[in-house]
Amino acid sequence: MRNGVGGGLLDYDATWEGHDASYHAAFRNNSMSNVSAQATWNAFLPCKITDLGQDTLTWIRQGDFTILTSGRTRYTSDDRFIAHHNESLGTWTLQIKYVQPKDAGTYECQVGAPIASSFLCSVS
Repeated sequence: MRNGVGGGLLDYDATWEGHDASYHAAFRNNSMSNVSAQATWNAFLPCKITDLGQDTLTWIRQGDFTILTSGRTRYTSDDRFIAHHNESLGTWTLQIKYVQPKDAGTYECQVGAPIASSFLCSVS
């Protein structure tokens, strides 16, 4: 799918299925999704989840285990990372503004450590 929202380009191949029945929150994409973004454009990493309840969704950059956002609150000092929530679609999207080569890597949206959905982001 290509998405030109905000002047950016996003290619991703996502499977929206399954969940871990031991948690009331259920990811609608529980496998690795690949995202390709062109340098200096915006990247959007969509995480679909149902029944989040009072839990908080957190975006983490794997590798250095940096907590980027928790809910809509940004924890990194890098203001290029923004969490968007569309309640009607059940989607939490991590936006990376002005993507740079250093942004390449794996990003994870998670609700508690054992349940997560990962995205591999490549920058060209």
